Amino acid sequence: MSKRFLQVLVIGLALALLGTPTATAADGTGRASAVEAAAKKKTVKTATSFGLTSWGGEAALGTVSSKNANCVKNRKVKLYLVRPGKSRKLVGIDKKTGSPAGNGDGYWVIPTNLKVGKKYQAVVSKRVVGKVTCKAYTTSKVKYAG
Repeated sequence: MSKRFLQVLVIGLALALLGTPTATAADGTGRASAVEAAAKKKTVKTATSFGLTSWGGEAALGTVSSKNANCVKNRKVKLYLVRPGKSRKLVGIDKKTGSPAGNGDGYWVIPTNLKVGKKYQAVVSKRVVGKVTCKAYTTSKVKYAG
């Protein structure tokens, strides 16, 4: 037998007895632990521009932005009327940013009846795309001047 053949045989036996490091979890089940799985995931920040307009009909609008393109397209944006105290009232939803154009540019618009003097706030929902978690984002409060 050649020296190379013996080396391959010994390495193969060692792997068979010990298992491969990537296939065996610390608990011996062969499944990745929550800590191991979390180490492979990535969390990405998200933001959005936000404004209120009465031009061409009352609406809230903005553009979702992120360093990761997957965190821009197809994001759900909710518009809330801010009430005194901490309560908010949902007044509209844009279910997919970039629609109807569908180009994934992150543009969103929520047509609604805005009330002069009231404050509004937009919230971009959290989204998981594969191993990437796109963080939720809440805008500052904006007062509608009419």
